[in-house]
Amino acid sequence: MDTKTINAAVKTNMEALKEILANAAELASEGHGYMVDDNRNGAIGTIADLDKMLEDAKALQAACLVLHRK
Repeated sequence: MDTKTINAAVKTNMEALKEILANAAELASEGHGYMVDDNRNGAIGTIADLDKMLEDAKALQAACLVLHRK
């Protein structure tokens, strides 16, 4: 792959990574807000799917590293 193609792929992956992590941070903040109100069920509900989001983020990070090393 040429540099231009690699850069475009890394940029696309980074954009997706940024979105996932921003959403994860928003959910954590929302969960914290529930805990401020002593609503543990609401807090846990907001982060229930966080593990899948973080797995996706890790996969994108790994893809960026693989592309960078080419």
